[in-house]
Amino acid sequence: MDFYHGSVKEGLTVLKPFDSRRSDLKEPCVFLTLNKQLALFYIWDLNRFPAKVPLLDVRKDGVIVFQEMFSGALEYLYKGLSGYIYHCIGSYELNSSIGINSVALSKNDVEIKDHEFIEDVYERIIEYGKYGLFINEKYEELPPFKHDSIRGWVMRWIKSNNCIRDKDSFLSRFYRDKYPMYWKEAEILDRNSLL
Repeated sequence: MDFYHGSVKEGLTVLKPFDSRRSDLKEPCVFLTLNKQLALFYIWDLNRFPAKVPLLDVRKDGVIVFQEMFSGALEYLYKGLSGYIYHCIGSYELNSSIGINSVALSKNDVEIKDHEFIEDVYERIIEYGKYGLFINEKYEELPPFKHDSIRGWVMRWIKSNNCIRDKDSFLSRFYRDKYPMYWKEAEILDRNSLL
């Protein structure tokens, strides 16, 4: 079967298992998908955000729905970003525990057959939308309960990353810029020992 893996790294011939302290995975592995479009979303610039956390839903018909966590998130995360979609062939078992259909994990090295260079990931994602294969749920259009969920996540992230105390860290600047109202609320809660 054909599998795909998105990366900013150039010239790979083998995908090696890795783990991340920010991942829910219990051991090092290679993330693969049957969905070439999905691999685009894992071409990620850690300088824009230090963890790969796109909020995606892959519907049963293969359409990808991206939910913006903040205004302009899709453009912020992907515009001008280039990278590679690596193509691999193998019989990897699909893993439903990830919460996304069409995903497989390999604990072993995965040989790469070929690759495609993506000059601008954002433009390629938008192109899929023209064919009805991608939907961008804009932050401003999300229902109130989604905003409440996002607020809860942001407050937990601000607290767990000690952002109020370390105001000059990348994450502190990111949350201040993208979530100014939540940031002010977190400062007030922290001053009153409620965060």
